[in-house]
Amino acid sequence: MLVADGSVGPFYYATKDKKFTEPIFGHENGIVEISEEGRGFGGKSFQKYLKELIKKKYLIAGDLVLLDNESTFKSRVSQKILTDHSIDFKHYPSGLGSITNPCDNSFNAALKHSFYNMMAVKNDTSTQAKMSMTEKSYWQISDKSVHNMFRHCGLIDKDPGKQARILLREGATPIYRKLKIHQRQIARFLQWAERTGFDTKQFEIKRLV
Repeated sequence: MLVADGSVGPFYYATKDKKFTEPIFGHENGIVEISEEGRGFGGKSFQKYLKELIKKKYLIAGDLVLLDNESTFKSRVSQKILTDHSIDFKHYPSGLGSITNPCDNSFNAALKHSFYNMMAVKNDTSTQAKMSMTEKSYWQISDKSVHNMFRHCGLIDKDPGKQARILLREGATPIYRKLKIHQRQIARFLQWAERTGFDTKQFEIKRLV
């Protein structure tokens, strides 16, 4: 769980390995869940996590929780846990979670980068080693970085519309063999804009040429 002020919620790790029944990490907020649902955030696992967040005051009345559109997050049971504690919730636009959700847009990439760097050095694929490296990677990302991830996604930006335009252009770079055609198309568009007086500043097109 990421918080707009830059903090993060308790580290959560779901595993099918029944050897781990209690938190095994140095950080007091480590949670190990023995998943009864195979893998990932199943309904019961997510609801247990929500209750843990509320119990430890990570979520309090008046908070707003932003969620993806997974069925688990939209279930009546999950939503009732939040509403019973006066916690509001919203879902990211369908299909746009990858760019508007700070977890998907930046945090997960930073966590994976740190984890695989550790894995390359230690070369230990045991469950306990992977859990430990994931936990270290999770807490290693600074509060400032998390805060900037929210800003990058436009959630705490003074001009969310401008940030949305930037997000929609991310990764929109043509492959190399199409680059010259793309540049010619932009050049012709700019010529047309100059003749007609069309304002191109809103697109920042000149930056792409």
